[in-house]
Amino acid sequence: MNKPTIARFRKFCEKHGELTLAYKPVDCGSWRGVYAEPCIFVERKEGKLDDFIPYLDRLVSGEEFYGYKGGEYAYREDDDINVESDPSAYYGDESMLFNVLQTIKAIDCPLGLLDLMIASDK
Repeated sequence: MNKPTIARFRKFCEKHGELTLAYKPVDCGSWRGVYAEPCIFVERKEGKLDDFIPYLDRLVSGEEFYGYKGGEYAYREDDDINVESDPSAYYGDESMLFNVLQTIKAIDCPLGLLDLMIASDK
């Protein structure tokens, strides 16, 4: 699966912010899968897509995030975004973002917006 960039995911969240998810973001930082990549950590709790926006903004604010095994990382809008349910464990599942988007409960999407979101910028 191709992951969207922070900027692309943010635009999607702005446009469809009221859509309900079965996940809610709780923090952000360095992804344990690849420490140099950004991640938003979620829990299984009902949330809205616009709940992700403050975390996306924080990731590109210039703040440095400590990696799981060391190092400090700062992120840009063109970095791919990861979504993980447990910041202390890496399940090797880059499809978590896909799963988050697929759990949108109130989607009536005749234009295939989810497919457009998931597809990479080509």
